[in-house]
Amino acid sequence: MATSSGALSSPSDFESALYYHGLPSNPRLVARTGAPWYLPMGPWQIPKPKELRPVGNHPLREVWEDNLAFKIHALLNSLDVEWTSTDVVRIAVPEDSDSSPFVVLWIGVMPETLSRDEGVVVVSKCREVLLEYDLADVEVEIRESVVTRSVGPALLEHEGDLWPYATYDLRKPLTASVGLSISPASKLQRKGTGGFWLVDERDPSTLLLVTCRHVVLPESDNDHYASSENTEPLHQVVLLGEDAFDTHTTSRQVAWGRAKQRNVDVAQDDLDYALAFEASLVEWKDLSNRVLGHVVLSPPIAIHAGSEGFKEDWALVKVDSSKVNPSHFFGNAIDLGSTEIPSKYIGYPDDHRLPVPFDNLLPLKGTIPTTELRAPLTRDCDKPALLVLKCGATTGVTRGWGNTLVSYARHHIDGIQGTSKEWAILPYSERAGAFSSAGDSGAVIVDGAGRIGGLLTGGAGRLGSPREPAKALDIAYATPIDFLMERLRESGVRPVIVQARPTEA
Repeated sequence: MATSSGALSSPSDFESALYYHGLPSNPRLVARTGAPWYLPMGPWQIPKPKELRPVGNHPLREVWEDNLAFKIHALLNSLDVEWTSTDVVRIAVPEDSDSSPFVVLWIGVMPETLSRDEGVVVVSKCREVLLEYDLADVEVEIRESVVTRSVGPALLEHEGDLWPYATYDLRKPLTASVGLSISPASKLQRKGTGGFWLVDERDPSTLLLVTCRHVVLPESDNDHYASSENTEPLHQVVLLGEDAFDTHTTSRQVAWGRAKQRNVDVAQDDLDYALAFEASLVEWKDLSNRVLGHVVLSPPIAIHAGSEGFKEDWALVKVDSSKVNPSHFFGNAIDLGSTEIPSKYIGYPDDHRLPVPFDNLLPLKGTIPTTELRAPLTRDCDKPALLVLKCGATTGVTRGWGNTLVSYARHHIDGIQGTSKEWAILPYSERAGAFSSAGDSGAVIVDGAGRIGGLLTGGAGRLGSPREPAKALDIAYATPIDFLMERLRESGVRPVIVQARPTEA
């Protein structure tokens, strides 16, 4: 391809397939502006991997949400482009430390709906719009990408120590830590994530779990839902649905085998503990014992809700009191396991530092204002940057970067159509892989200090197959916490986020 100022040509087969090498879903390039691309030299002909980075400070921030995004959307619609999302990112090549990552208007389109020659026309016209705003340093790229929604006995006590390692990861899904794997009892194949705990200040004794509506209620019904004592049948929510429980069983078998192999070098107490834990899980095999509670409130999914226009997709699950042992419940906290948070991100922007949690639990406390999502107070390499993390049912604890510009996602599913505003989360690095995947919807997103930033609702990535939603997501989408709390209040809830219980070393 020629530079932005010259004549554009459509990408070759090699460029289309290899241009985004390194991104989680490796999407196919349709067309782009920018410098020429050359097939790498050498026997393997594999380009250096790319990764996405937040935009940070850029003049585009001043006009993107005001009217530029809507001009781009109107242009795409006028050209009959089946676009799925518009994101603004920097695309970097980590191995090229001398090159500065450029800003890209990154447009997703449905697979096989836009030819490369047609794509050249589209990026050229989008480029003309950018030049109207004196944004000559912003390139335009189109890739194929779909937007997807990433979907008994009392809970066990958290083990603060990673010992015994044969059981630590296996106990985690059955404790009250944030990030539980949940499914609707009516459709056990659907997997999502329990977000965070809250109570209604009018009934503080009733524990509620926040998650996404599309995780726990039927997709065929988008009416307002509120249960009562006379509601039949209740929409029950269970821990570890069909696939998740099978995976957990397989993981236990693998862990026991490893424990037995290491038994020569590991204390007998470790193996005895593992075997005792296995015996204690018999009750969990019965589905009725894995019922966590039932849905009590969920408004219809709205693509453009409230004054900000973010997507509304949430549900409250009333937790069965028998599932929570007060002595084991430590409130909202993420079990980090062996995940490390760089020390400079552990604390609030006023430099108040929190110690790395000795028990592997990151307590959640406070929220991140929407204004700070757009203009982070923390910095990385002297640029505004918000490090975030989440614990999802599929990908576990992962780190990422909150983008400073919102994304827009186009929806054509289950009778719901429209364009929603999304808080975008980018992968931490090319080596770290995707921030989220299918099954992580509902996960709470927090910063290094444990402040809640939002609720993960989906993302965008290359389609796995014509009938399969994207699994590896290049970008995750979330609903900001300020917006979510406002919508809860407008629905008649007086939400109080449950504070993490202090622990002692």
